[in-house]
Amino acid sequence: MRAYNNSVVPSGGSFLELWIDPATLLSGVDDGLTYCTDPARYDYNYSERFSYKMAGCEHLPFGESYLKGESSLFFPTSVDDTYVLTFGAKKCFDYVNASNVVEADLLCQQVGGTLFYTRTPVSSAGGVACECRRQRSFFAASPEKQRFLVMHGFLASNMGVFGNERMRGSTRFSSNQRSSDGRSWQDVRDEGILTVVQDDQGQECLIGGTSRFYPHESRLGIGATIEEWLRCAGVDLEWSDPAVATQAHSEPPVARLTGLELAIELDYRNIHGVHFNGVVCFARVRAMQRWNARPVLHYDYSRIDGAESAYRARHQRGVEVRFAVQGKIDFLDFTLLTTAISNILSLLTILPTLVISLVAVNFLGPLSNIFYAAMEIKVNVAQDCRSMITRLMTSEAAFEDLCNKQGGGQTAENKFTKGHMKQLMDEILRKEEDLQDREKDHIVDFLMEELHNGEDQKIVDRMKYMKLHHAHDHVQLDDVVDLFDGDRQKGFLETLFRDDDFNKKQGQYRRRMTLRAEGQLPEGLLPEAQQAKAENAHDQRHSTLTSSRIGKGEALQHEAEARASVSSRTSPDQIALTVAQPPQGRKRMWAAGHVSLLLAEQRGKESE
Repeated sequence: MRAYNNSVVPSGGSFLELWIDPATLLSGVDDGLTYCTDPARYDYNYSERFSYKMAGCEHLPFGESYLKGESSLFFPTSVDDTYVLTFGAKKCFDYVNASNVVEADLLCQQVGGTLFYTRTPVSSAGGVACECRRQRSFFAASPEKQRFLVMHGFLASNMGVFGNERMRGSTRFSSNQRSSDGRSWQDVRDEGILTVVQDDQGQECLIGGTSRFYPHESRLGIGATIEEWLRCAGVDLEWSDPAVATQAHSEPPVARLTGLELAIELDYRNIHGVHFNGVVCFARVRAMQRWNARPVLHYDYSRIDGAESAYRARHQRGVEVRFAVQGKIDFLDFTLLTTAISNILSLLTILPTLVISLVAVNFLGPLSNIFYAAMEIKVNVAQDCRSMITRLMTSEAAFEDLCNKQGGGQTAENKFTKGHMKQLMDEILRKEEDLQDREKDHIVDFLMEELHNGEDQKIVDRMKYMKLHHAHDHVQLDDVVDLFDGDRQKGFLETLFRDDDFNKKQGQYRRRMTLRAEGQLPEGLLPEAQQAKAENAHDQRHSTLTSSRIGKGEALQHEAEARASVSSRTSPDQIALTVAQPPQGRKRMWAAGHVSLLLAEQRGKESE
């Protein structure tokens, strides 16, 4: 089925026509039939109460040789007849001529039956008092030779864009038809219906000398004998299915005794692989043996009081030919067509990218490693925080160099101004001949809109510079501040899914800070700190100093003063594990104290 087609399941009961060909009815019994000459071979004991013993075979008259239903035909193969005479109380209980015999018994003996009483003489109930029964069982002679004809068709509804279109076809029509209102029909201008007869496995089989019935051949009906239809299903009336056998009898009964169901499924398709311009009906034939019985009651007479009557109760088993309609009629659905086009366009957009990505990541050697690393970005909160802070140090140093260049290397009040930025842009864009000075000024103004100090529009703000420098980092400075803010209220899910390694290191740091404050820090707790202390033992003679202005070479403060200038909140100190020990001279260096002050300044800006 195409992606832009929709389909409906057709119905066909109103187009099905079945009738019997009377020319095939037999005029007598064939003495060469085994079930006629030796019926004892077919005796079967189903149970203690049900035994089947046929007395031979008989020819059924035309009116009794089949039964027709709405979509089925029934052909008797074995018959159990019970002839019944019923009598009232007088004939059942009054003796004839002072004898010990009642009239009903005499009449029953004349026909070879057995008398059964249905009530006692003193019963107050009226109606039948006794009845005479005579039974006879026999096979129907040559039922498989009967020939029937069939004409079929289909009706498909709820088609089209609005669901109001219909399509119909019949083997009587020269062309299939369509309608939008169900009243006026127009020919589709195709060839009509081709009927292809198949077995249960989908292989074509012959009935009436062919397996394909074209419209001109089936216009008067598709005809074949029951024997041909059974042969197409792979069975005959002498076939027996082991599943039908009972425990009372080791051998299963034959289908001629039990009857069977011959199912013909009419599968209509307007999209098919057959070289035919029209609808193809695949008629698939299958057979299933079962005790397939039909009761029939026939009255000779019945008196008005209901006491006396004569009737025949027939219990017949046979072949039931049953038709069922199924299939799939496809039609163009514009909604599905639009969806199919959208899917194709999506694939045309995505597929080249997927192919190029596959080649780039897997088949380019060392380049594939680079491309894979760029596509697969792994996140480690603790490591990304450290990486962000180290990059922040680099940005601070770069900003400081820019300030020093403008200040001529002086140490006091070095600032990065708009004029200095214009000079740098001139150096950077000196080879871009397409840009004029006025356009370069626009670029500088564009940058200063984001970087200027709130107090002076011509001075670049240090914090804004560094934030813009790391705008596309996974971890931002604000994130670091929030992660280490001990006073910040955390949500339940944040606490639940917080990084375990991050939580562990933060807890260890808090314990060390508590012990350090109490003067109880064990000697072996911080081996890395002790090693650093030993390596810098010559600097321990100097006061513990830190820069109040990060990396600017300004006056140094004692550690206590530096810590006092930090916010009372502990988050900056959680990162600043140690305080810098600067060497002699004015050489600037980054240390944990610098990071602490940088975060404290960020905290101060947020507080404002």
